[in-house]
This record gives sequence, C-alpha cells and structure tokens, in this order.
Amino acid sequence: MTTTVADLQLLPAFRPTHLIAGKRGRQNPVANIALLGDQQTPNDMAPHEILVTSLQEFYQTSPQRLNLFLTALTQSQCSAIIVRLTDFNFTSAIPHALITTCQQHDLPLFTLPRESDYNDLFLAVTQRLFADKQRLLDQYKKLNQHFVTQAAQDGSQQAVLETLASLIHNPVVLFRLHAGREEPLVKSTDVTIPLDRVQINDRQLATVPAEVSHTYFRAPVAQTTSQQLLVKLPHQTLPPHYLGVFAQNQAITDVDFMAIENALNFLQLASLQQTTWTQAQQSYDNDLIDDLFAGNLTQPGTLNQALTHFHLDADQHYRLVLVQCRTAAAQTADAFSQQPTVAHRILTFIRQHWVPVLTRIRPDRILVALPVTTALADLKRPLQRWLQTATASDYQVGISTPSLPRNFGTAVAQTVKTVQLADALLPKARVVTLNDLGFYRCLLPLTNPADLRALVPEELLDLNTQHPELYRTLTTYFAHNHSIKDSAAALYIHPKTMSYRLNKIKRLTTLDFTDAENLFMANVGCHILNLVTQHVLS
Repeated sequence: MTTTVADLQLLPAFRPTHLIAGKRGRQNPVANIALLGDQQTPNDMAPHEILVTSLQEFYQTSPQRLNLFLTALTQSQCSAIIVRLTDFNFTSAIPHALITTCQQHDLPLFTLPRESDYNDLFLAVTQRLFADKQRLLDQYKKLNQHFVTQAAQDGSQQAVLETLASLIHNPVVLFRLHAGREEPLVKSTDVTIPLDRVQINDRQLATVPAEVSHTYFRAPVAQTTSQQLLVKLPHQTLPPHYLGVFAQNQAITDVDFMAIENALNFLQLASLQQTTWTQAQQSYDNDLIDDLFAGNLTQPGTLNQALTHFHLDADQHYRLVLVQCRTAAAQTADAFSQQPTVAHRILTFIRQHWVPVLTRIRPDRILVALPVTTALADLKRPLQRWLQTATASDYQVGISTPSLPRNFGTAVAQTVKTVQLADALLPKARVVTLNDLGFYRCLLPLTNPADLRALVPEELLDLNTQHPELYRTLTTYFAHNHSIKDSAAALYIHPKTMSYRLNKIKRLTTLDFTDAENLFMANVGCHILNLVTQHVLS
C-alpha cells in the first residue's frame, strides 16, 4: 500500500507537528522527504515529496516571488509542507498566501515547534518509507512469482490474462482500437461486458500509486456503474494494443496495480514470442515459396511436401500474377521494400476479388498464385480498372498462362520476361499476358544481345551509331503512329523540320515510308534495338 501523509502522522516523531491548513490532503501519497534550504527553490522536487523548510527567505520577499514559489510546489505534486519554527518566528508569521494556497490545493501545511529536532522526524519518515517500499517489493516478488510459475507452464497472452484476473478479482481484456471502438484480441473467461459499451472517447487520466511506471486511463462503461481501467502495452508496434480492466467486482487497489504492472511485462514477453514465431514461420514460408517460384523443388518428395504445406493440388492449374512498379519506364529496384503499405494495399485489392493461394512480396515485385476458376478476361478487367486509379505509381501487371505447381518456375520466368518485353515494347499495355506480345513473344528465348542485334537491319544500326538524332526522330515517328505533327510536338521541333529529317533518313537508308512491310520491318528493328540498349532480356 502507498504511504500517505495520514500514515506518517501516526509516527511518534510526527506528533509534535501541528496541521494548520490543507487537512483534506492527508491522503496524499508520500514517496520521500526533502529539506529546502533558504536559498533553494522547489523546481527540482520529485513528485510526492514532503518539503521541510524554514521559509526564512520568504518572510521578507515580494508577493510575486512567493506566488512563484507556491506555483512550483503545486506543479511538483508536493505531498505536504513542514515549516520549522525558529526563535525568531512564530506560526502567526507564516505568510497568509501560503496558508490560503495550501487550503485551496489540499496541500497539508504543518508547523514544527522550535524545540523539536527535525532530524528525528527525517529519520522516522525515511525508515517508514523504506519499510513500506520493502513490503511493496516483497508483494511485487510474490505477484511476479505467480506469473513466472504460470509462464513456465503456459506463457500465452490468454494465460497471462487469466492469471491477472484471478489476482485482482476483476475481468480483463487485451484489445486494440478500431474506428474509435475497442476490438477484443484476448479476453479472460469472466468478461461479460460487451466492449462496445466502453466509452473510450470519454477516457480520463487515472490517479495511480507513485510506484506505477505506466500511464493509465479510466473510461466509463455505458449501462453500468463500473469503469474500465486501461493502459497501453509498452514497446508495441502499430496498431498498439491495450490492457483493459473492468472494475466491476471490487475497486482496484495499489496491490492490484502491481499485479497489472507485472502482467504488462509478461504480455509484452508473450507478444515478442508470438512475433518471433510469426516471423520465423513467415521466413520459412517465404523460402518455400521462393523455391516453388524458382523451380528449385525438382524432387517429387520435396515438391509434394511443399504442396501439402500450402494446401495446393498438384493436378490443378494456377495463374501467376506479377505486379511490378515502374518509374519513367524502368522497374524500380526496391519500390515495395521502401513502401510496404503500397504492397499491403495491392494485396488487399487482390484478396477482395480473388482467393490467392500463394503471395510473395519482393523488393521490386509482388507475385501471387491464383486458382484458374475464372476466364482470363474476368481477371484482366478488374486489374485494368484498378490500374486506372493507381495514380501514385506506375504499375504493370503480368499474367501467366495456366500452369501446374511443378511448372511454377517456368511460368514465373516467362511472366517476368513478358512484363520486361511489354515495358519496353508496349508501354501503354498495363496488364499483359504472353499472347498479348503477339509477334514479339518469339523474342523470349533470346537472351544473348548478339542474337538480338542480328535481327536488326544493318542500316538501322548504322543510323543509330552515326546519326543518333535522326534515329531518335525515326523511333518517335513510329511511336506516334506516323504522325508528323504529333512526332514534331514530342521532339519540340517544327513539323517542317520533322519532314526534313524524315527525307534525310530516306536518303541515308533504303527505308520506304510508303511500303507498309518495309515500315513494319524497320519498326520491329527499332524495338529490338531498344531491347538491346536497355539490356532487357540479357
């Protein structure tokens, strides 16, 4: 139990004192007793201290300075003031402002006769506080032993709550806040009050014993006369978790607070253990998914174990969906690791429309495996609508052909290359499949830049090397559907200048702008050369 001013008044060494103001503050908690010298101020006082002073300096001080002194006392949560009377002052000499302030703030004001030795008072109070702290420590150890014994058998959050409820004889709950209401996570079995009755927005700071190290609040409970005592679990990630105690069977005592403080420590430990286990499990799952998507599980035994772990059917077909973030037509290497909330929003969208059986977030892409239960068009349309609203980043989505789990490695590699080709050749296509590449899908097996360059007409290679400005003019012309006006605008030149450059290209090459087949071959050559220069398939 917390020591109060009233408790100390029972000490023999305290009996010579005389209470002259602040009688209603006799239940103020006391943690220490300190001496304030004539030239000192109470600004550095710790909370719940009894201040012993002669106030000699303040008998002749200005009212303004005296007011500052009294303000500092109240702000420091001073428990009581003891004025030592000397041969030169009497009770009547104590400033009236001090008596009035102590009376207003329920701050007990005592006088100590000049014939009494304040050293005896100091010694008696210090010994009492030490003995009380020792008893509190013994109680804390006993309470702690309850939780230690329980943790040795079951260290779960449920077990911690049941232990706490049995010690304080009140139901307890672990919850988080959602939309201004309490959302239960774990409850002791004796909880009967619905959490939606707790008026969490009307909570107020709770008065707690001096030994308590956390901040507590009290919230009213609708349709009852009880309250909920709540405290946030320390060192929690977002969203934070809270411990709530329904004070419905009996009032919360100082010893109960010690039990709650113990429970907070063990709840934090249980949370850390759960987090560690979850992270270890997630790491194991990620490694297994990586092996599946990389085609590393070639042995039937290991493959079947992985399929069983993820509840996959070896004979069912799945589509792999790849989401990749692009910035200025180049894949961002760590877009999702830098913005994990973006990845979370993407997966939330996917789960709202389909039931993914595997998900994997990589720094630069998200891979999802979906059972083939709907038509491809029904898969592409929602994704295309979503991409039209994804204005924060430029995403591109690749969808594989239906694949069995044993062929996931090939399907992933194919989908990655499909997105890479589409990014370079079809920048306006946001959702692409292998068939969407059309003629260009024949480029997928080619990974050697020399093999790709062999497909580019030699005169285009020379134009790119010897006349890069004209080569850029030609690729811009192709990119804008052979429109001189639009191409000139894209290059910030006059249409006549554009026509002049095209005529110059005609003179330098055998390109015939009136021959559709010739234009097609040149356009394909420009696209392939673009793949080579960007190292897309290498």
